[in-house]
Amino acid sequence: MNADRDLISRRTLLRCAGAAGLMAQGVARRAAGAENELAGPENDPTLIVAGPPDSGTAAWARLLLPPLAIGVARGAPLNIRYVGGEDGVTAANQFDARAMGDGGQALLFPGCVALSWMAGDSRAQFDIGHFLPLLALTCTNVLMMRGGLAAPKAGRPVRLLCGTGPRPALTALMALDLIGIAAVPVHASMDAPLAVRNEIADAVFVHGSDVPGQMRALAEAGLSPSFCTALPLPTTELPPGHVLHGVPHLLNLLAPAQRSGDPLVTAWRGVATASALDLVLALPRVSTASSVAAWRRACRASLASDVIAQQLDSRSLQNLSEQDTAAAMRLLWTGAPAQLTFRRWLAERLNWRPA
Repeated sequence: MNADRDLISRRTLLRCAGAAGLMAQGVARRAAGAENELAGPENDPTLIVAGPPDSGTAAWARLLLPPLAIGVARGAPLNIRYVGGEDGVTAANQFDARAMGDGGQALLFPGCVALSWMAGDSRAQFDIGHFLPLLALTCTNVLMMRGGLAAPKAGRPVRLLCGTGPRPALTALMALDLIGIAAVPVHASMDAPLAVRNEIADAVFVHGSDVPGQMRALAEAGLSPSFCTALPLPTTELPPGHVLHGVPHLLNLLAPAQRSGDPLVTAWRGVATASALDLVLALPRVSTASSVAAWRRACRASLASDVIAQQLDSRSLQNLSEQDTAAAMRLLWTGAPAQLTFRRWLAERLNWRPA
């Protein structure tokens, strides 16, 4: 009997000692601060991808995953979850509604996702202003047009290859309206150079990856660069030697009165920014400082990767600084007057109504 009591006592002491040890380890982990905050199987960080597994955004996610995983949390896996279609609306809705501020989830999306929000599409229940951007890749967009800017003024309206909804090519259509060049959107199932050769289109908005390669194909079809619609920030001016260096930016073609306070120009800046942002990684704006720091560390690790640097070079994309990324999001988050102006323009110009 006494032996049984002694055995129970020893077992109890061992259990207590084990529990105390686990508690001490937990306290030590918490005291370690943000370095390991995202670690742990119950809170493995997840990269939510706006689009299906075969989308361009998904391809970037797979490239970014290894370096991001190194920076997010030591020893913690980084999961990928693909959500919704390529327009990104479903993923943005879910992220805005469900993501917590603990850094457990980040959203990877193309900037054109914001166009549905700006246009007032009823499917877009997210608010782009709720997203805190940490990484952004940008492209330099350009309008390629037959005969240059002077040619269309005396002839028929420019036929611009363009979609009917809030798509990136609307950046060029709005731009032509702003500088007083008559244009009509046209649609073709064939690729852009073939549409130009077949006299279906006179102008094509070139955006996304490998702008120089797209430009060469269109130049062979008879088009030339007319103006850029790159990210409208002073710090993103094109350096000498760039294929588009010397091509005017649309903002430089506007009358001085248009550049200050015109709501249509403000709306255009937002649309142009959405088109120029090829890829954005964001957390909820309410995220804790420690989670933001962990993801920023992950983003720096990814941009320092040789693989990512090679991809940026081959696709003619640029990564923005943290300051320019924040400035781009401010341009994207247009106020109510500019949003209403954009929606009115869509309705009058393209008879477009939110779905």
